[in-house]
Amino acid sequence: MNNPGSPMVNHGIQANTVNAHAIATGAYSQAHSTSGGADASVLQGLRESIARLDSAVAALALDPRATELVLQDTRRMATQVEQGDPSPDSFLPSLKSLKDKLAMAGVFIADVVALAAPVRAIAGHLGVSLKTVGL
Repeated sequence: MNNPGSPMVNHGIQANTVNAHAIATGAYSQAHSTSGGADASVLQGLRESIARLDSAVAALALDPRATELVLQDTRRMATQVEQGDPSPDSFLPSLKSLKDKLAMAGVFIADVVALAAPVRAIAGHLGVSLKTVGL
């Protein structure tokens, strides 16, 4: 609030795009943000999608060592979900690693519906496109 007779001062944000959890501008303004992690339905959806992906990988006719290497990525994703705050930044390396390991074994996610569906669901829960995963 300005004092009567004092010049008007713009304490606002001047930008094309602003991304933030909380913003405060001007004298004496305050901003607060409380984050409780990912939504419970998102966590449950990720758990279910990872379990389906695990099952699909286990059902592939891969060398047991290759299967174990791929399952390391699904276990890493499951751990991130159990920690309660999965983010695209933490999940994408595991998804890309899984995709690359399967490709080295001659399996392409887009060609196997049992793999593609849970990967698509995981990307949806994270709010990222399949292009971001490299599919």
